[in-house]
Amino acid sequence: MRITDFPVIKFTLIFITGIYLREYLELSIEMNIILLGTFALIFPLVFLAEKRKSSFFFTSLIICLFALLTGFTSANIEINERTSIPDSIYAVKNFTACGKIENIGLPDQDGVSFLLKTDSIKAVRKIHTCVNILCRVSGVKGSGLFDSLYPGNSVMVSGTYRKGREQRNIGEFDYNKYLRSKNISGTLLIYDRKDISTLSHSVDHFGNLVLSARKGLYRIITKLHNPSTAALLKGLILADRSDIDYETKTQFINAGVVHVLAVSGLHVGFIALVFYALLGRLNLYLRSFLTISGVLLFMLLTGVAPSVFRASVMTVVIITAFLLNRSTNIYNSLAIAAFLILLLNPSELFNPGFQLSFASVLSIAYFYPVLKRIINKIAANNKTIKNLLLFIAVSISVQIGTLPLILYYTGKLSLISLISNIIVIPLTGIIIGTSLAALALFPFSLLAAAIYASAGNFFSHLLFQIVEFAGTFQYAFIEIRNYTPSNALIFYLLIFMGMFLSRYMHTVKAELIFVLLIMGSIALWSVPSDRNMLAENKLSVYMIDVGQGDSFLIRFPDGETALVDAGETTPFYDNGESVILPLLNRLGIKIIDYAFISHIDADHYGGFFSLIEEGRVKKIYKPRADSSSTKDIRFETYLRHKNICTAYYRKAILKIGNTEIFILTDSTYSGTGLFSSNNKSGVLKLTYGRTSFLFTGDLEVQGEKYYLNKYKDFLKADVLKVGHHGSKSGSSSYFLNRTAPGIGLISCGIKNKFGHPSAEVIRRLTETGCEVFRTDREGGILLQSDGISVSKVDWRNYY
Repeated sequence: MRITDFPVIKFTLIFITGIYLREYLELSIEMNIILLGTFALIFPLVFLAEKRKSSFFFTSLIICLFALLTGFTSANIEINERTSIPDSIYAVKNFTACGKIENIGLPDQDGVSFLLKTDSIKAVRKIHTCVNILCRVSGVKGSGLFDSLYPGNSVMVSGTYRKGREQRNIGEFDYNKYLRSKNISGTLLIYDRKDISTLSHSVDHFGNLVLSARKGLYRIITKLHNPSTAALLKGLILADRSDIDYETKTQFINAGVVHVLAVSGLHVGFIALVFYALLGRLNLYLRSFLTISGVLLFMLLTGVAPSVFRASVMTVVIITAFLLNRSTNIYNSLAIAAFLILLLNPSELFNPGFQLSFASVLSIAYFYPVLKRIINKIAANNKTIKNLLLFIAVSISVQIGTLPLILYYTGKLSLISLISNIIVIPLTGIIIGTSLAALALFPFSLLAAAIYASAGNFFSHLLFQIVEFAGTFQYAFIEIRNYTPSNALIFYLLIFMGMFLSRYMHTVKAELIFVLLIMGSIALWSVPSDRNMLAENKLSVYMIDVGQGDSFLIRFPDGETALVDAGETTPFYDNGESVILPLLNRLGIKIIDYAFISHIDADHYGGFFSLIEEGRVKKIYKPRADSSSTKDIRFETYLRHKNICTAYYRKAILKIGNTEIFILTDSTYSGTGLFSSNNKSGVLKLTYGRTSFLFTGDLEVQGEKYYLNKYKDFLKADVLKVGHHGSKSGSSSYFLNRTAPGIGLISCGIKNKFGHPSAEVIRRLTETGCEVFRTDREGGILLQSDGISVSKVDWRNYY
């Protein structure tokens, strides 16, 4: 039986092609409808005409074009139905909106979120209607909302609106693109419960029923289990991973088992098996009906995640076909599930979760039977070994199909995933089973529920220990950078070629040799580009866009690295975790050899906390501790607690490879005692060959005069990090004329409240012949020096 024997598979594949084409072609919806109507009208005529000749070429062609246009039209309608606040409105402080609550999320460590469909908005003297906004109430003040708001309520909310952050740095997640794919304009940060007024208590009864069930399960889970287990179960059962921290997720990725955190076919399979086992005494039809009902209930409780919907549809199709004594085909079931999901939401085609879930099941469907046939021949006499090999075969099958996607999205190839999955997958099943038992027993016996919950706590602790060991093991994974869609396409083409030719292999030996040849071809042709953004034997300086703050990554020609400042960390956004760590991971940088903190202002040193927690910082240079500054004293205590080697600024030369860093600040010099915090900024000059970079922190006019008097022409530099984000309190004409930079770097936030950079400073820079690059305009900026000249590199060309 061939895949193409099922018409729905052909139709779905062509339908998907139509969705993909909509990303590159534009056509009015009216024209879409006219073309669809034309095909529908001429189809019967063509079919009847060709039926007489027993040839259906044009009939088939019309059906293909109809399927293609159907996919194109679905995507076109979805795109045109998206309404959003214009991208030009990046942030609005006093933002008020009225609308209806569509959905309420479960509370997490930071607060409560809900989706608001607006009917009126007041912002920047404009009124926008019918857009979706993700509202966020942070902290303790927002906790009471979980019980006081319901889906369907009409409310008025006030707070600070922000458009989702775009990809502004190497390796950064494009949050704005993600929100727009969900038809969400942006986020609204609400600071207090009083900023939410209920206008109408009308309720969406079905939505409230689902939310009430999720609330009930959430409360039982948190009551019975310890925090780490509750966070895990919140993800495994309720499809909400918000309480699983960044470090844990990274360990799961490194160990090659992150898929167990995403509710998918694995979890639906566990649920179906549990129901089928518990209902074993009932007759076949009632047992199957209740199992289907349980699977659909689980789908609703998870918020109808695409992966769960896909697995649920497949389960229902398979069970129904079995009851009707009709043969089914897993490819056909997948095609039906994919068509339904994409018909409802065509943009899911570009969702990594959708791609990974379908790739894994397709891979199991094809490769597992092949591997099973081989295993049955080589281990037919040993049942234990045979079962173990069959289990490993499932994991191998999944990894074959998902490998290109994992390499593209994570940039990591796990070397121990096979071993990890052998332990983690059964352990996850046990955790889900014990937890479901605890939830089922809770209404009848708290003691019995607590016993099962204790077992769940034990097994989840064991799971975390195993994943932590596997994910932090020195050789757990290797970095695969620059893996592109074209590499993935070559990989899949070779796999499909192997699938086609494998039918001519008639012995186990021939199959094994053929598999090795295909693997060799993949290793030879489907390899990532060796292009490196941070070129070898060059000095690279990357101005990281951390919003209203400073952060500069330096890669020296000998491969060592430095970081000058690390941006700000707030309760709502951590530049260290969300920007700098992904940047380091994308570039394959495991350690910061030299970390420089210009001064202890939050927008300069806050991001270092996450970097230190991740073990990424080797040594820190900073101004001498200020005993009058509480935050400086706390930071010093933190550094000692973390055993971070710390040095204070004093005149010195650091020779790193064939570059030199001149530390021009002497924080022990009493003459700077009357300086403000900004003027106490550490000033560094980096030289490589005939090129130089000058870093000035938040230096202002008073500090500029001091350094000019002390160092005179030595301050001349090819590249100047403009002081204090381009504030008019610095960058005097005298200073700029003496330093004579050819390039000026300004790090500042988009439409920041301080008005940085000052138009006056921009004018001064321009008058001195300086080319200015700004993070608020361009995002991250990459400069490279070969020792002779400095050039700008467009890092986006490497994606």
